[in-house]
Amino acid sequence: MDIKTTPLTVSQLLHSSNEQFVIPPYQRRYSWQKKQIIQLFDDLQNLSDGEKHFLGSIVCLTESHTAGVNPLELVDGQQRMTTLILILDTIKDKYEELNDQREANRIEDLVTCNDINRNPISKIILGDLDNSDFQKIVEQNGTSEIRNKKLLEAYQNIKDQLDLMTHDELDSFKEKIINNTNIVRLDVSRAKDAFKLFETINNRGLSLSPTDIIKNFLLGHASLIDKNTLDQVKSEWTKIIINMDGQNLDDFFRQYISGRLGKKVSFTLLADTFKKFYIENVMNTEILAEYKEFEEPTDNISQNKISPVKFINELREASEIYSKILNRSFDDRKINEKLFNLERIKSFPSYTFILNLLQREIPRKDMLEILRMIEVFMLRRNICEYRTSELDDIFSKLATFGDDDIVNKVKVYLAERMPSNAEFEEKIPLHDFYGQFLDRAKCMLEAIEYKLTGNTEEKRVSDSDDVHLEHIMPQTITTKKSKEELGNWEKYLGDQAIEKHKDYVTKIGNMTLLSGVKNIVASNNPFESKKEIYKESDIKLTQELINYNSFGFDDVAARSKKLAEMSTKIWNF
Repeated sequence: MDIKTTPLTVSQLLHSSNEQFVIPPYQRRYSWQKKQIIQLFDDLQNLSDGEKHFLGSIVCLTESHTAGVNPLELVDGQQRMTTLILILDTIKDKYEELNDQREANRIEDLVTCNDINRNPISKIILGDLDNSDFQKIVEQNGTSEIRNKKLLEAYQNIKDQLDLMTHDELDSFKEKIINNTNIVRLDVSRAKDAFKLFETINNRGLSLSPTDIIKNFLLGHASLIDKNTLDQVKSEWTKIIINMDGQNLDDFFRQYISGRLGKKVSFTLLADTFKKFYIENVMNTEILAEYKEFEEPTDNISQNKISPVKFINELREASEIYSKILNRSFDDRKINEKLFNLERIKSFPSYTFILNLLQREIPRKDMLEILRMIEVFMLRRNICEYRTSELDDIFSKLATFGDDDIVNKVKVYLAERMPSNAEFEEKIPLHDFYGQFLDRAKCMLEAIEYKLTGNTEEKRVSDSDDVHLEHIMPQTITTKKSKEELGNWEKYLGDQAIEKHKDYVTKIGNMTLLSGVKNIVASNNPFESKKEIYKESDIKLTQELINYNSFGFDDVAARSKKLAEMSTKIWNF
């Protein structure tokens, strides 16, 4: 492996006017957060005289130098380099605000390079998804249209830090970042060396996300075959990044590989498990002896190995399905509705099996029935607070079931592992619906409303953004403002109102659905004021509340039991 190692200050790294750092499209999007930026500022500002800060290393895939701009493909270090250029460009803007054009020009020379016609262009080119956002920021042009909010937040955090500095403090900070900050630049001329070096530098990836390690592994293997294979794998990986824009790629890879292996895979073991699976299922893996050695076999070894390109094609297709699951963007409205319910009742572990299921060719009615059974299973377990640690094993195992009689097989398997009717009905009135679990309550109340209205689906409550979850007994009853706006519920509820309110306000019997933004007028009898609003509602579940003469703690308990009985009939096999 031919590597050129060069320790440089930031000034030396960016000094050349004909080199441009290029982040390839297969790299993940910019993702630094405020804490990382603040930490970098603190590290630099706390440097003593003569002290150096080490920013890390970057790996550049280089080609032979030519006239004009020479691109340096950043195989590793794109997050650091993007942040560095963003800081320097913002420092330049700050100097211009201070009318210090000499220093502004000095920084300008570092953040730009010259094309063949000596025109200044950006020193760094980000990937396809981020580059237009980056250019809008540095040019201060249309930041409201920026899609990657992490980039915009980084710029704002950097600007906030610099705005706190006086002219002298800015001078000091600028010197520390360009002359007292060191980076090791590692140049390689062959792709396979770049990816292998990336693996070595990151010490088996302990400082990286599993996705970064998997990406480097796939591209590294492709680079050992031929350029055409590498180009195709790069192209497909870029499509995966686009498909999963804004979603967690680590989650995707963990649930994908868990479904393929039929067993739970932890985040800690995800990268190594993925590599082993790839080696045992993809052709041309004998050349990986140069790249990585594995001694322990995995389960479910394929006897018919596929090509690296076919493997990445299948991975890309799976990412498309996974994105549609998360975004509920299938062409089938019914499937999207089932997925929406699963999201609201907190059923994320089931996506391991659902990803596998939605890639199959099975009848639509069977697909919908299986999704309904998963909803029943997950709602019952969540309400009864069964151990969530078992779910990854359960749904990974389901992914191994064949298509033949799959509905019945899934039904039997799930029925053995979920709460009984009696337990479910007993636990619903005791369950606390609050915070992130309010969507679960809304999902249940919508289904109950459909049951009350004959389940004709002529009216879809969830279709309207104007239907809200209403707490009959308000969530806040003790503050002066709540008493003025909602009526004196503390007095209305009687003895031990404050203590009991905490227990009853989160129960499903205290909740209903209310369409429209309505201002509830406070009065001496607040529930009577609410009944006037409920009377105008088109929702049967809410209309029934006008039959109550009063609404206190006993009413919440009794209504919770009634809703529990209905829920048990709705969510069953």
